[in-house]
Amino acid sequence: MHREYNGAKKGTQMKMAIKSVVEELVNWTVGMTQQYAHLMHSLFKHISRSQRIFNCMKLLFYTVLILSINSCNKLILASKASHARELKVFQKDEKKIVFVGMTHISKPQFFNEVKYQIDSLRQEGFVFFKEGVRHENNMLPQTRDTLTRKFRQLMGFTIGDYTNKNNKSLPKHYRNKKYIMQRDSIIGLTDDDFHVDMTYNDMIKTHEEKYGTIKLTTCDFETPIFEKYKCRDGNAYKKNFYVVDIARTDFLVEEVLASKHQKIAIVYGAGHLKWIYPKMLDSGYVYKNKRIKFG
Repeated sequence: MHREYNGAKKGTQMKMAIKSVVEELVNWTVGMTQQYAHLMHSLFKHISRSQRIFNCMKLLFYTVLILSINSCNKLILASKASHARELKVFQKDEKKIVFVGMTHISKPQFFNEVKYQIDSLRQEGFVFFKEGVRHENNMLPQTRDTLTRKFRQLMGFTIGDYTNKNNKSLPKHYRNKKYIMQRDSIIGLTDDDFHVDMTYNDMIKTHEEKYGTIKLTTCDFETPIFEKYKCRDGNAYKKNFYVVDIARTDFLVEEVLASKHQKIAIVYGAGHLKWIYPKMLDSGYVYKNKRIKFG
């Protein structure tokens, strides 16, 4: 009976200790290494040596799980550690390029931070290069519809206003009521700022030149644009990496390098920095922030 009680007591202590570690990991930052080590020590004080290997494996699993979920949430929504915390600066002679990393759907606080930065940069004489994929003007309705359906096959959902309740094709994490959609007006951009991005026409053409014509299926035509997209038989389904990340970044960097403006602020999705960074260094620019290691 006494052994059973001690075993139950140790089990409770173990659960409490693991719970403490997991809760601490959710708010994990680089600067809390010592505190985390102390929690680890507290955890292992309550368990026997024979249990440590097994519990280490369990703890490692929960650690990886928590960090993975936390990282994904930051990449998708940037709800706490927003990309607006630090501007990325490249410079070559007198020409300065500032990268303002965006998350297209996030809490209002994030966009308030970005607006403050954009307003400040504007006062310093920066011009703004902003992203935004859109259709070409004066397109025939049938051509527009075909391009929209081809792009939906590439992405796996219909892009646009990610807070649109009628767009049932959007992934679930876009439907959080706490988040709002990025718009020029709420981050301090205007119609006079430079729209530097590829059109749907250009993106589809670029993809098809590299991989072949996107073939729309019966499912593509029969599924309404804003309904849940269940078609999996298209030859381009979710094959968007090259055109969305690489081709658009190449287009942007070419425009930045060719521009005669000496102060340019790029307002683009934060993920594009990974591709902009090496291209700017290869073009002779010096990265003024702490050096980045990707991968």
